[in-house]
Amino acid sequence: MYLDKWRVAIRNLKNTLFSYPCDAPSCFPDPITDENVIYCIQGFVYESGKFSDGKFIHTSAVKEIYKEDGRLFARTRNNCYELKNASPYFDFDIAANAAAKLESHDLAQFAEENRAAFRSQFERLREIAHGISEGSSDAAELPESTLIICYNGTDPNGNKVFFKNDVGIVPVFHDVHSGVKVDSVELAESEEKLEMWETLGRYYVDSEVMEFYDCDTENLLFYNMTDKPIYIIIYGSSAAMLCPPGTAKLASRRSKKA
Repeated sequence: MYLDKWRVAIRNLKNTLFSYPCDAPSCFPDPITDENVIYCIQGFVYESGKFSDGKFIHTSAVKEIYKEDGRLFARTRNNCYELKNASPYFDFDIAANAAAKLESHDLAQFAEENRAAFRSQFERLREIAHGISEGSSDAAELPESTLIICYNGTDPNGNKVFFKNDVGIVPVFHDVHSGVKVDSVELAESEEKLEMWETLGRYYVDSEVMEFYDCDTENLLFYNMTDKPIYIIIYGSSAAMLCPPGTAKLASRRSKKA
């Protein structure tokens, strides 16, 4: 049994590890030392007696990731999966934390090799995002239907948000909705569309987690301009990423499709 286009993920990132509102200095547990953080593997499964070939799955908690005869394997409580090709959305920062928690030298090595292989790509994403935040419209390399968040903190008025449509880069307007437990931020291409609820998406934000939902865009480019890491969750998608300070990452809502 094997997984293709796989990536390491935090299985209980949504709803379990954090809740709104949170007034503590840190709302997120330590991703390496806290026993409540559970890592799993997402990917397309093949040669399984339970699932049809090509089905996207989340494994149960991973107990061990190791190499054998040059091949990489992940072991859970009841199953062992060979890990074939990594996903284009493999997050090496999440994988590095999982490697430290599982004490897996082989996963750590794989994560660092992946980081090195894609370093120039991520540096280019950061250049593009920084340029857009400074007023540049040079985004030819970005896919169409991309929401671009230049994140300066939890105050939505301090963030710069843009959208790449079939014409080019346009600014995005926002409106803050007061909730019982947490405020949400609504995003649209114009104030008129905000009033008509024709939105690109909405999000909740806490000091270390941003959760997008009702997303109508295919892609998200997130540029973390703060001095703290932040986890990004896209509801209804397998997309989740960890953005350290000064980094930019691209996620896609299509990552469940082979």
